[in-house]
Amino acid sequence: MLLRRLVHGAPAHLVDGGVLAVEIGADQGDAVRALFEEAGFTDVEVAKDYGRLERVVSGVMGRGRKNG
Repeated sequence: MLLRRLVHGAPAHLVDGGVLAVEIGADQGDAVRALFEEAGFTDVEVAKDYGRLERVVSGVMGRGRKNG
């Protein structure tokens, strides 16, 4: 899954407190939320579009995570 590679690779490119947001398919919210949490993101949110379908997952990198 491309999203798995993107989410798990993102921490190497984000500073502490950096944000990642990705567009998802309507049925992927729970799975992508779990990927974000596994990768160390906090404040993970799943946003819905105007049709009330889950459409975007976002999260904040680390907060307190040490780089390196």
